[in-house]
Amino acid sequence: DLPEGVTWGITGPHLTSFMSHMVAKYKLSRRDLQEFLKEQYSFKISLGCVFNKQKIVNKALERPVAEILKQVKASENVNMDETGHRCDGVPQWLWGMMSSKAAFFSIEPSRGKKVIKTLMEGFDNVVTSDRYAAYNYFDSDRRQICWAHLKRDFTKLSEKKDATAARIGRDLLLCQAQLFEIWHNYKQGHIPRDKLIKDAEFIRKKIGEHLEQGSYTDPELRIARFCKNLLNNYTALWTFLETENVEPTNNHAERCLRQAVIWRKKYFGTRSNYGSEFVARSMSLITTCRLQSKNAFESLTQ
Repeated sequence: DLPEGVTWGITGPHLTSFMSHMVAKYKLSRRDLQEFLKEQYSFKISLGCVFNKQKIVNKALERPVAEILKQVKASENVNMDETGHRCDGVPQWLWGMMSSKAAFFSIEPSRGKKVIKTLMEGFDNVVTSDRYAAYNYFDSDRRQICWAHLKRDFTKLSEKKDATAARIGRDLLLCQAQLFEIWHNYKQGHIPRDKLIKDAEFIRKKIGEHLEQGSYTDPELRIARFCKNLLNNYTALWTFLETENVEPTNNHAERCLRQAVIWRKKYFGTRSNYGSEFVARSMSLITTCRLQSKNAFESLTQ
């Protein structure tokens, strides 16, 4: 019999966690990890063993990552975003749901509304996202459309060759700039919230008028459809004014997704469902620990 706390494996919980952490957070390949352990610690390990240790970590993360999703869904507001992913060359999607203190990731074969329904069923608070149609799963009065994405759309309009479209785009950009000027004044403590809401009322009315004008333009310019879509979800543009602690942009989700995107660009995706699970669960733990100012390596070791 082995002493208590000593396993039959070649690595204990610290080294197993360390190897996983170097791959998931610091983006070493398995071969690079093998060389690193050999050069720095004179520790020789086969690639197959590295792979098997990651399977142990992947299994150990299943329950705590499921708890992270529950924590996210218990939040008053959640940011959501998705980005492309490939599993064995097949296009898939990495979905992210982030609160201010937790982040959950899942790699799914679909970008459709059914994924949102499965992952976020029972969530009745505010969701911040871009204009992607699948997010219409949430009612407009509990959804915030990202104004950073809207700014890009308005910029594209302002650069159209058609004079009417360009004018509407410039007017919308001006309103967006004015809106964010008073928003930043509020965030910096220069004005109270009631003044923020009062000052934004005029801008809110002007944007509605510009979108109304755009909805009557030539359909071939593809502006009318864009403006009608925004008018149909007009309430979702202003949730950040109606509800405290809701940001007007989806920057929080973009920042949380960044490490997963860098990982994808380096490794070009995963080769198996296990690999996809490992990436999603590892990113969930690492990002959540960062948001909570915790040591991800210590949490993984435990």
